[in-house]
Amino acid sequence: MHCYSNKCINMVKYCIVIPELDMVIAATGGVKDMQLPLNLIWDNLLPGVGAEALPESEASDKLKEKLKQLQVLLPEGVRNSEIEAELSGKRFKLEKNPYKFKTIAFKFETGSIQFEVTTSDLKKTADVGIGKWTENSIETDGKIERVMLTGIWLDAITLLIQCRYIETPFGLQFKFTFSMDKVNMKAKYNVGFEATDWLEVSGIRSM
Repeated sequence: MHCYSNKCINMVKYCIVIPELDMVIAATGGVKDMQLPLNLIWDNLLPGVGAEALPESEASDKLKEKLKQLQVLLPEGVRNSEIEAELSGKRFKLEKNPYKFKTIAFKFETGSIQFEVTTSDLKKTADVGIGKWTENSIETDGKIERVMLTGIWLDAITLLIQCRYIETPFGLQFKFTFSMDKVNMKAKYNVGFEATDWLEVSGIRSM
């Protein structure tokens, strides 16, 4: 069997063409081992491929139903904190960090948080859903990307904001812990070629 493929070394993006089977396989995934998806395709998918279409079956119906129910679960926590009124509208100046965030601010509204980030080039406000996902667009390295955002309080002083990149396996999450006029920001991606440990950044209230 002969095939050809095009791949992107960005946590697995494959397009595999198999002319003999009149088949094109597109695959994306957030894994470091780029051989693993190919092994799964060759060992599990291709042995079941034949010239005739597969008949409808109970297994097929179960798979269709399962696919309909797939979802990205919301993080667990509490929807509100007593310190929201004190924090709302206040801006924090951050120390130098790889994300190039200079300041951050939060405006707490019913069912959402307006999360403002400034860099040296721009100011961006994102709508963060509480107990739900809300769609936004962000600029990454000059490219506009669609993301879903949600937020929840992990405890009385720690706010979690999760960001999921639409149509990719990638996610970024932030934990903000507030103490008096200071904030401690921790951030990490869910997967990456480099270490995905929490990156810690400190900030102080500027207004």
